This record gives sequence, structure tokens and C-alpha cells, in this order.
Amino acid sequence: AQVTGALGVPTIFGVRMWRSGATESAPRIRHNTVMIAGEGGTILGRYDKHELVPFGEYTPLSGAFPALGKALGHAGVFTAGEGLQALEWEGHRAVALVCYEDILAGYVNETVAGTDPDLLVNLTNDAWFGDTAEPWIHQAEARLRAIEHRRYLVRATNSGPSGVVDAVGE
Repeated sequence: AQVTGALGVPTIFGVRMWRSGATESAPRIRHNTVMIAGEGGTILGRYDKHELVPFGEYTPLSGAFPALGKALGHAGVFTAGEGLQALEWEGHRAVALVCYEDILAGYVNETVAGTDPDLLVNLTNDAWFGDTAEPWIHQAEARLRAIEHRRYLVRATNSGPSGVVDAVGE
């Protein structure tokens, strides 16, 4: 209810989720998550990011080389989501694409084919690019997914370009 507040409409938002882990070294299993809440605040669905960013959301080879994970302590310790997931409300479906998942054409193709969404949604943190052209490049690449799949794309960033892209890329 705090997120949807007085909006009176379903709201899609990003959060970091965790649950108890299975090992002593990983006491929590973390997910980079997107949720949809109904107009009254009830959680209607969630999507856990599948395609994690190396050295940002996980450290490659840290299981085989624990010292590497410790040396690169700034990297996140997230777990990828599983299975095709769409956010659903009142007979509509949206596919959430977190951060750079929107530029991975193969991943988006598989997800769209498996969920047949009405809408593509991209939530991203481009702040770490600073004052560069990269957020604008990311937006241009995200537009391609709208065109390829002939669906609207709603893109929300914490810095850089946010907006709505129609099914022909405008």
C-alpha cells in the first residue's frame, strides 16, 4: 500500500529480495526483483532477474576461488531467477526486463515467445555510467526490443532517459 498509495492503479517497481540461504557462507539468497502491486497494495506477482551482470551482481568463479569473491567484495551476491515469468493483472501480462536484460535479444525472444506479454517493462540503474552517452545507448538498444516484438516498452531509470516506446520505436 505504501508503494501504490493514492495512485489507484497497479504499480510495477523494483526491490531487492532475500530469503534464508542453504549454506553458512551464503546465509541469504538475494534476488534483484520486480513486483507488481494492485491498486490497494496487494502483491500480484514478481519476477526475479535471470541474466545477472558479472562483477556487479555476482563474481564469476567465486565458488571455485573464494579469495576472488573476497577480493571483489563490492560485487553483489545475487541469485538468478528461474522459469519464464510474466507480471499479470486483470488479464494483461507484462514482461519485466531488469537492467541489461533488455539488450539480450535471445533472452527477450525466449521470454516473449513463452509468455506472450502485452507490454515490455524495463527497470534499470544506469547511474553508474555517470555523465556519459551510455544511458542513451542503452535506451536506443532497448527500443529495438519494442520494434522486434511489436509491443510497447515502458522504461524507468534512476538516471538517464525514461519513457514509453511504441511498437514501431517512437
